[in-house]
Amino acid sequence: MDRSKYHNVHVSIIPIVVSKTFLADCNTLTFLNQGTQNVTINGQLLLAPGTGYQFDLYPGEMLTQAFDIVFPNDRAAGCNLVAITKEYHS
Repeated sequence: MDRSKYHNVHVSIIPIVVSKTFLADCNTLTFLNQGTQNVTINGQLLLAPGTGYQFDLYPGEMLTQAFDIVFPNDRAAGCNLVAITKEYHS
């Protein structure tokens, strides 16, 4: 995927430490589980500690979706998911 013509990139790093709905509106979305608990995304994608997953779209395509983030125990230490969003602009 050639992104060389896109000169402006907006990157956001969002920590998620409790179960919640995360609204994405970006070209690229990466989830990184930096905690010590498993986390489930949309009831299907299980991220063990130290793992991640990336949704990578082409420039001009937008990922506009709600993601349900669920930790097995919100009140315990070790809930630390990081969402990294990127938007490409020409």
